[in-house]
Amino acid sequence: MKAISSLRILSLLILFQFGQLNGQDGDSVIDFWYGKEQTFGVGGIVQRYVNILGNVDPDKNIIKLDYALNDGSFQSLSIGPDNRRLQRIGDFNVEIEVDRLKAGENTVVVEAVSESGALFSDSMTLNWAPTQTNPNSTIVWDQVDNLLEVAQPIDGKWLIQDGKVISDPEAFGYDRVLGIGDMGWEEYEVLFPIEIRGIDEGSFKTKESVGPSLLLIMKWMGHTDSPVYCPQPHCGWEPYGGTVSHSWLESGERVWDLATQWGDEGNDFEALDFEFGTEYWVRYRVESKAGGNLYSFKIWGDGLENEPSVWTRQKLSETIDLNSGSFLFVAHHIDLAIGTMQIIPIGNLRNQIVDLLTQNPDVFVQLPYLGLWIVGALWGLAYKRKDPKRGNWIVVAFLILLASGLLGLILENVLPDFFFGEGWFTRRVTYVYIITKFIPIGGHILAGVILFKIFWPSRKTA
Repeated sequence: MKAISSLRILSLLILFQFGQLNGQDGDSVIDFWYGKEQTFGVGGIVQRYVNILGNVDPDKNIIKLDYALNDGSFQSLSIGPDNRRLQRIGDFNVEIEVDRLKAGENTVVVEAVSESGALFSDSMTLNWAPTQTNPNSTIVWDQVDNLLEVAQPIDGKWLIQDGKVISDPEAFGYDRVLGIGDMGWEEYEVLFPIEIRGIDEGSFKTKESVGPSLLLIMKWMGHTDSPVYCPQPHCGWEPYGGTVSHSWLESGERVWDLATQWGDEGNDFEALDFEFGTEYWVRYRVESKAGGNLYSFKIWGDGLENEPSVWTRQKLSETIDLNSGSFLFVAHHIDLAIGTMQIIPIGNLRNQIVDLLTQNPDVFVQLPYLGLWIVGALWGLAYKRKDPKRGNWIVVAFLILLASGLLGLILENVLPDFFFGEGWFTRRVTYVYIITKFIPIGGHILAGVILFKIFWPSRKTA
């Protein structure tokens, strides 16, 4: 093994001497699309792989491409196009199982050999920071410094532009895929505006592509070898969770579908037709039910405030297709733009409360007040030595203030999503607002009455 490594190093030195190594003219032959330092896992473990995407210069006539992770041996990479995940000449996708990564810094080396025998080599740093996340966040794209902080590009080029994340319009292709979230997500909901800006009509003529489509996939774990096998990268997609798709047919027809497994029939449904350049809103949810997963989808125009009260389509899977998984946007030969995205937990009240108490800035604003009520309760305990009866009532009064303030804060942030998912005029229901505001106000009034009753008679007597 040492002899082989020494031989490789010697060959690289010789090629460098003769000016054949990458960088002799100052231009990189190997282009890593998302930079030479990439961090994965911060926004969740999206799937069982990380993907280092890029392209080798087509003018170099590259015939062999390999990669190595850390001190491991070199493994072969496919070179595009392959009519599937590798769209253009020279495209590559270094698909690495997350189990092979060490926490922190990893090094990926890519080597390319040209038709003339020239060897080009470049490396990048892959930072692995696995963080299991709960489905409870809002992604405001123009506040994101690095796309990899909140999402994982699995295929294709994705850009943040004008407050939206878009599939690169210069690189239409088969399944340009962007992953959001964590493989551990079970029940959740996503809400976002989308805009279709155009389609690639040439895809009607490609056997593998069939035609342009938008796909929204829940409970994703990663590519497989089923139902399609590719040497590298994997190009199968089973198993997967609920998938909503909108397809453009060569005949001019358009088809909406919600399927829970490959070959699932009879799932077409009626919905609006996309007009290019127009923004539409999507709400999509998965819930665990007895015997299967319930997928609920709606799409509408005219702004968030005009959300319909009923779902466009719902479907219960015949079996629990997957227990958990992340969320995917798939731009299949389309120009797609996605606006600010809300990820909402469904069903798991405990996780929502934990996230609220540890992550929500509203809690930190309330901390001085909550701390004051705790101090008041402690004062009541101390006062019991002087007057046990009044001391007890002081403790009760301040505990009411503490409980009502904390409960109101929790309900204001959790109640609308947990209890009022559907069936009211809007998710920001007036009833919920009244309840969440009344609880702390009522607590203040009740505590005030108790304290007044405790101390007023003594003042009157004095």
